[in-house]
Amino acid sequence: ISSSYFAENYALLKTLEHLIVHHSNSPSALVLTDSRSVISEINNLQPGSLVPIHMQLIVTNIQVFTGTGATLYIQWVPSHSGVLANELADSCAREAGSRAIVDPNVAIPPSELRPTWYQVAQDINLSTHQTRLRTGGSWTASFQNIPTPTPWYRHKELPNKIITQTNRLLLGHANDRLFQYRMRSVNSPHCRYCGDESEVETVEHLLVSCRALRIGINQALGGLPVSQVLASAGHPDSKIPEVLAFLGNCNVQI
Repeated sequence: ISSSYFAENYALLKTLEHLIVHHSNSPSALVLTDSRSVISEINNLQPGSLVPIHMQLIVTNIQVFTGTGATLYIQWVPSHSGVLANELADSCAREAGSRAIVDPNVAIPPSELRPTWYQVAQDINLSTHQTRLRTGGSWTASFQNIPTPTPWYRHKELPNKIITQTNRLLLGHANDRLFQYRMRSVNSPHCRYCGDESEVETVEHLLVSCRALRIGINQALGGLPVSQVLASAGHPDSKIPEVLAFLGNCNVQI
């Protein structure tokens, strides 16, 4: 049992099994439950439709009990309405839900596994992100040490060019001289803007230490640290558009 819904689902199944074993000759039976969800799921089943795996045993037991002509009523009642042993049943359900016990014979609905899937995905994503930071992502790690839950550009109407250029700044991989040199398009990786042959032209160099661009970059940053501005990608007051505009006016390739 992994949630209150599954506890209610399982309780109905055990009730139906009890009816079949101990009251198979009864002409009718009334089952009371405070689970609107379970009753709603039963009502939504259509003849000939695919029965969800976690409902198959319930449907089978309903068919077995009513197959002899017996009438079965499943009625909703409010919680804590004086039904005998209701408090005990709730206590047992909470206790069962707190125990990490796996029964291979119990079918768990996919909805019960979603929190687990989400947590596993989050853990893997974080582990992968941290591994990549240790193996060559120091630039991004300087302002983003955990993966973002959603892309910064989600639900924003931006030109693809702006999204691409911003991502290049965030990742530290742009169409700079170092990249062009690695692609064997140019003969030198050194910065073409400041002309310093001791400086390799990278995103970090262009934003932090290029003497030819330093004053304009600082103005575009609004006096804020580069790491703070890059971490603000997607925020309404982010200075990244100003940085990109300045680089564009200077014909700096990104």
